[in-house]
Amino acid sequence: MENTKKQRNPSYKEEEWRFLLAKAQNTLKTVPSDQVVCMQSSKGKLYSLIFADLKATIDAADDMTKRLFAELNTNSDKKIDKLVCMWNNGGIDLPSFALRDRLCKLDRENMTAKMLLQGLNALIVKEIGATMPKEYQKDLANG
Repeated sequence: MENTKKQRNPSYKEEEWRFLLAKAQNTLKTVPSDQVVCMQSSKGKLYSLIFADLKATIDAADDMTKRLFAELNTNSDKKIDKLVCMWNNGGIDLPSFALRDRLCKLDRENMTAKMLLQGLNALIVKEIGATMPKEYQKDLANG
């Protein structure tokens, strides 16, 4: 008999992610968009990226993204602790490679930023570095 109950993942603790998930859901309800990425910095500040269409989602090079990265630099708030990427249908997904790459180039410590992802049967938490190509960290160090 197949177990249809969702499995619990020990790395996912609902209370740690509740606020970011609610922020993503509320943003998608109030701003027409394809995807939103909500991030919490190590200083506790919240940042949101709202992608109006699929191209912006993939490239992470739209004006809003450029403004966000400029703000992170200006505020000296480059270290991201955790992030959630949510589609307009409520699905949780991996942010684009372009966005993860920009975050890691902004601050190498962002390789350890935690992301909430949808696993096979449960929500899981992974570090950005675990989702990057094998040679990425070496290439990042070499600049």
